[in-house]
Amino acid sequence: MNDDATIAAVSSPRGNITSYWQLSDLSLLAKHKYHDGAGVSFYQDAFVLTNGHGRIIGSEPALTQAQARVKRDTWSQHLNIQWDNHVAKVS
Repeated sequence: MNDDATIAAVSSPRGNITSYWQLSDLSLLAKHKYHDGAGVSFYQDAFVLTNGHGRIIGSEPALTQAQARVKRDTWSQHLNIQWDNHVAKVS
């Protein structure tokens, strides 16, 4: 969920998608393909997604699938870390 609790990101590892929902009316805002995406948290202005292959990416519901792919590749190039499926925000 984003910081103001208006948007929720829901991962579906077997379906290879992450969907974004407007909580005020439960409408689907967007869905992006992300292979084996499981962990979801919110950090600064983006959702942070992790998968079972050690990747960590940033994504936003306003992005098109092509933009999400570019953002994913950018995060992958600049972060020299790997992650497991689970992620949680620690304040």
